[in-house]
Amino acid sequence: MSEIRRQAYGAFLFLLSVGASAQPVDGMKLAPGTRVVPEISAVFLSDSNFYNSRTDEESVTGSIVSPAVRLESNSRRSQFAAGASAQAGFFDNGDQDDYVDSHLYGRYHYQGGVRHRFSVGLARHNEHDAFGRRRTEGTALRDQDLDEYRENVANVGYKFGATNALINARIDFNYLDREYTTNRDQGTKFLDYDAFEQKASLFYNVSPKTAVVFKFSNRDIEYPETRAGFPNRAATERRASVGFEWLATGKTTGRFFIGGMERDPDSNEFDTFSGLDWGLSMDWSPRPTTTISLATSRETDESFLVNSSFIDKKSAAAGWLQQWSRIFSTTFKMTRTERDFEDVGRTDDTIAAELTGTLQVAKNIQVFTTASYIDRESNFQARIFDKSTFLVGFKYQR
Repeated sequence: MSEIRRQAYGAFLFLLSVGASAQPVDGMKLAPGTRVVPEISAVFLSDSNFYNSRTDEESVTGSIVSPAVRLESNSRRSQFAAGASAQAGFFDNGDQDDYVDSHLYGRYHYQGGVRHRFSVGLARHNEHDAFGRRRTEGTALRDQDLDEYRENVANVGYKFGATNALINARIDFNYLDREYTTNRDQGTKFLDYDAFEQKASLFYNVSPKTAVVFKFSNRDIEYPETRAGFPNRAATERRASVGFEWLATGKTTGRFFIGGMERDPDSNEFDTFSGLDWGLSMDWSPRPTTTISLATSRETDESFLVNSSFIDKKSAAAGWLQQWSRIFSTTFKMTRTERDFEDVGRTDDTIAAELTGTLQVAKNIQVFTTASYIDRESNFQARIFDKSTFLVGFKYQR
């Protein structure tokens, strides 16, 4: 999906589920503790600048259909979930931008006695980069095949300590492998990468609802293909931080951490990068019908520019969810994101705003409409653009 559609559509479907929390959907019960939940979502959209262009703007309308199904099975000691989903987009500017993405995932949690908890997860994603994003941003030839990729994700975790113990400890191993499957001769093969992360966390439980957390991580990133004449972007990232997780009252939940990070490149042509690392996410509900959300973080993204070692991303967001009645809610969200492309001097500063109204027309059916706007400034003049998007759609969940 394009940048604005990816941000907006994913956030809207999440907010739909939040807005419908007053009317939970039980799914189809197959056995005690086991249920299956089918759902389908569809939106009609109008995009004023479909290719995120500064000058040659093209207005496009289209539709996106997203069927999904998930299976859940819970017992006293274990929880299992598996699911599959797809997303198909169709647009009125020809079929070159039409796509079908798919996702498979499975998660399993097991509690072995009072002190031992294990988890494992697997996922497979088949997705694409919409034309005008990443490798193709600013490209004039719009009848090319989309850049499609497959992504394999795996994680294993173990947590030690009783829930009421003073100290808990957790270790996690996360693996991600992305490989592009189209346009490899045009350059997508240089965007393939895999990453292996090892994390350790120590929880000091100040109270049953508050913990001080110490976190340490090491992440190894490898690029199997390097364009001739450019340095290899492989690197090792290390992070150390301290923070809090809290459920201070029934009205406030959140987590906060601050620390340092270092990215050490394999190539001598890139400099070692170090800086402040932070993250904050907080929800405040002054009344049952109102939720105020705040979030800010610093993250690293793998760069789609072969002469940039990585993207240093800083973001801040604020949201307001209001349940006006049993069946109607609104959500307003503003986000600011700054992306620094290291080693090439490019900085993008993006501000996005979106307003969604959701109507629960039946226990299983929601309809919604969304208006959004995005404005990106950049010290690379060709990467400046703005756009507005309008969505109307529905979601059905059995």
